[in-house]
Amino acid sequence: MKNFLYVSVLAATISLILVSCNKNTPEAVVEKYCTYYYQNNFTDIQNYVTESNKDFYRKMAQALENSQQEVVPNVAVKNIECEVESDTNATCSCLIQITDPETSEQEEIKKVIPLKMENKTWLVDLGKEDMLMPEDKDANTSSKASKSDAGETVKEFADDIIDGIFSDEEPAEN
Repeated sequence: MKNFLYVSVLAATISLILVSCNKNTPEAVVEKYCTYYYQNNFTDIQNYVTESNKDFYRKMAQALENSQQEVVPNVAVKNIECEVESDTNATCSCLIQITDPETSEQEEIKKVIPLKMENKTWLVDLGKEDMLMPEDKDANTSSKASKSDAGETVKEFADDIIDGIFSDEEPAEN
């Protein structure tokens, strides 16, 4: 009887540990997605988006493949709150803190991100208008709002990709 109790407690502890380490929660997906997005890691981000979004991020990764990576910012995703609306849909809000490691300039952005369950996995599911996380939805920006010419070029290229994906046309080449 003592061994049975010991084995039962051990099994319950292991089960609890496995459940708490689950990376397939809306919160975990949002954290990874936002981190990869703001670090321009469009290769790894593809593991956290729906099939309908993968083509966009695949093209973004290809576009940035030969460009020289600027300093990768430190990204902290905080205050993640998710509302699971059904077995297949959820909406999460979060606060993203982006810090430039060279200048220590910090920017805070609030985002609302929709998720969808595909093949028993939570994935970010953005529509065309949300694909680039437009600035007009940002809040509490504490850094300078100016953009570099290179950043504008990437945004223009991404807009072309989005237009091509949603209109079944190839994006214009620059």
